[in-house]
Amino acid sequence: MNKKLAPFLILLLPFLGFEPLNEPPQWHEDLTFHYKILHQDTWLPMGFTLKLENIHSRMRMDLAWCWPPVSSGTRIPLYLYRNQILYTHGRFHPPAWSVGLAIPEVRSILTFSQKPMANLYQIIAHETTHVIFVSYWLRKNQNYPPYWLNEGLAMVEQTSQEHSKDCYWYQQISYLAGQNLFPLKTLMRLEPMKMSNVQSIQLWYMESYSLIYFLLRKHSNFYFKTFVSYLRDGRSFKTALWAGYRYTPQQLERAWFRFLNVQSRQKTFGPISKVGFFHDLGPS
Repeated sequence: MNKKLAPFLILLLPFLGFEPLNEPPQWHEDLTFHYKILHQDTWLPMGFTLKLENIHSRMRMDLAWCWPPVSSGTRIPLYLYRNQILYTHGRFHPPAWSVGLAIPEVRSILTFSQKPMANLYQIIAHETTHVIFVSYWLRKNQNYPPYWLNEGLAMVEQTSQEHSKDCYWYQQISYLAGQNLFPLKTLMRLEPMKMSNVQSIQLWYMESYSLIYFLLRKHSNFYFKTFVSYLRDGRSFKTALWAGYRYTPQQLERAWFRFLNVQSRQKTFGPISKVGFFHDLGPS
């Protein structure tokens, strides 16, 4: 290479779509009303910022009762890495299997560019739910919310109620009725990060999703709000459940299993053994 031209070529590399070797990509910043997007690609995908605001607006309508009491100008930082390798080796060091991560303590989420875009938007909605819900919980309770509640809610909020069938988890609950399911007490006690069997982990996620879907989508939003607020205040599951739904735990389990049986008669999707794009996402 001509030594005189080398400095100019290095300066041109970013404009030509290349990054200098051994140099991390620079961050670019775009702002929406509710997100501060830090991205490594020069340009965001077309329509990305509008879609983010649509997601935020939909979730705020759905979860208005747990929205943080902060000014509307407080933006959620979203770190959008160029690819999974840069994401995994970034400053936050997420697990290698992770496709998205929420850091509620600093109200931040991170993920990486990927296709199809529908998957990316569901990941962002999932992690935004963690940021909002954990912040709500910690305002009254020094402990994190239960795993089944935190993960189940984030999974349900990946899509709107009208587009639930676009979500992998919804598609798979049709097959839960034929499984050897965890009883309700066991489901609420388990922590997926401490489980080693892949099939059991996937089943735990499926059940958590289906339970929250049943409580939130098949009943009044007010019932769910009351139930969660009692749990957050440190009341027992039995007390919170009766306050919100007038169910005993036994009645809930029977009603939930009836719901799963109805879903099993509406199978239109692939078997449970097929791994969805979110299968390896552990609790944030």
